[in-house]
Amino acid sequence: MNPGDAVAPFDEKALDMALTRRAPSFSDVRMNGEPVRVYTRPIVNETGVVGAVQFARELREVDLLWEAQMRTLLVLLPLSVLVAAGGAYAFANRALRPIAKVTQAAAEISRSDLSRRLEVTGDDELAELSHTFNEMLGRLDRSFSELEAAYASLALAYEQQQRFTADASHELRTPLTRLKLATSAALTESKSPEEMREALAAADRAATSMTRLVQQLLTLARSDAGELGLRPEPIDLRVVVAEALEGVAGGRPVESAFSDRALMIRGDAEHLARVVANLVENAVRHTPAEGTVRVETGRTGDQAVISVRDSGEGISAGHMPHLFERFYRVEAARTRRDGGSGLGLAICKNIVEAHGGRLEIESSPGVGTTARAFFPLFSDSSPLK
Repeated sequence: MNPGDAVAPFDEKALDMALTRRAPSFSDVRMNGEPVRVYTRPIVNETGVVGAVQFARELREVDLLWEAQMRTLLVLLPLSVLVAAGGAYAFANRALRPIAKVTQAAAEISRSDLSRRLEVTGDDELAELSHTFNEMLGRLDRSFSELEAAYASLALAYEQQQRFTADASHELRTPLTRLKLATSAALTESKSPEEMREALAAADRAATSMTRLVQQLLTLARSDAGELGLRPEPIDLRVVVAEALEGVAGGRPVESAFSDRALMIRGDAEHLARVVANLVENAVRHTPAEGTVRVETGRTGDQAVISVRDSGEGISAGHMPHLFERFYRVEAARTRRDGGSGLGLAICKNIVEAHGGRLEIESSPGVGTTARAFFPLFSDSSPLK
């Protein structure tokens, strides 16, 4: 419909309002059954309102445009929602991906693999969280390592204690058996005086062997407890070695060579003499009658050295790592028969280390063995404890 075909005014109410109130207005009316929008504007001059003008336009095109826009909106709105949801998901996934990686990595880290660490990238809050988590893992790793080390040490100590007890029982069983046999033989009425003396001598040897073994066990127990009872004082190592050599060779000649200069160390003369006696007795025990045993003292740098060298059968390489183990014998049957308990070197090592020194053994089969004990030299300026 063309509004021009209608008779003015298009909207009388709007016209009256324009003439009386001088206010322009829009209004919607129907003409010939069609919606029309009317714009009414008063005409004003210096004398007042002289008239009004109205413009009318069909709303069909506007309605069609509105309907088209609504249809477009109905189509675009779901798409927009889907696009927005997809974008939000992608953004959230991208933002949460590092957190998911941290969570997955944390879940994969087990108690047995605490050495793994989270990857730290960037300098944001997530990186700070990863760094803090890694520090916590480090503390846990150290704690578990310390616990495992303590457990391993405890298990080793228990195993050593069990083995030590079993070995000690076995070692005591032999002299006890000898003592029992000797005393039983001595109690036999048909024994002659000579046989009686032999039985009593065997009993005495068995008792002496047990006494020596018990003393060695007590020394090791005190050493393990840190209660050797050392009475350290400045002493000349040459004097200690010379006094220890008296009466320990068992009738065998022992060569000796002492340094011209005094070898002053801070130590316990009684315990050091025991070290010398044990080393010399070992050397004599494993050296044939035609062989030689030589004891020397000297210095190496700021250390005093005792050297005991023999020309015995020597020790094979397979036995060397075990020489300081308790009750270890290179030749078990022979050394037990000759009086060796397998504790002498362990005792020597503990005493030497208690003096701040070290004990070393070198040996070649068919050539001989050399034992060296090193001790820090003592000076007048060194404080006595």
